[in-house]
Amino acid sequence: MNYYLLAHIEFAGLGRVYPALLDVELSYNNIVQPDVLVISNEHLDRDAGTRIIGTADLVVEIASPSTSRHDLGAKLNAYAQAGVPEYWVVAPGSQTVELLVLKDGAYDSYGLFSGSAVLPSTIVPSMTCTVQQFFSRPEIIPRPCKKERDDRWQPPPVIPLLLA
Repeated sequence: MNYYLLAHIEFAGLGRVYPALLDVELSYNNIVQPDVLVISNEHLDRDAGTRIIGTADLVVEIASPSTSRHDLGAKLNAYAQAGVPEYWVVAPGSQTVELLVLKDGAYDSYGLFSGSAVLPSTIVPSMTCTVQQFFSRPEIIPRPCKKERDDRWQPPPVIPLLLA
């Protein structure tokens, strides 16, 4: 998922994607650590270097059996009160993503998406990858190396590094 968010946010020049273990200070004494968060260029001033002060534009929580109650309870309420516009709850076990959008101070579920569905994100509308792609490793097709006469691909030769 991070790969696709990076491609559609950071590489597109629309903002920053932050991985887990970064404190987000939603308000005084209300600090959370989302699994992934996105901040658009307009709100990059919220990045204080060691933490984010204020809300993110998109928060992603990876739910597990031990955290799903907290992710859909206390964290959901904290994000709604702070005004986080979009919240994704990802369930790796069922390979689903629930998309929640803030409306009038409360989250409205846009649905539970899986398989070949594309998330109708309001924050990342250009992202056209399917939910099933979030749960697979992105395929990186290497450039072919030198082709030998017997039609087998061979890696390029190793050039030793000479140290002076």
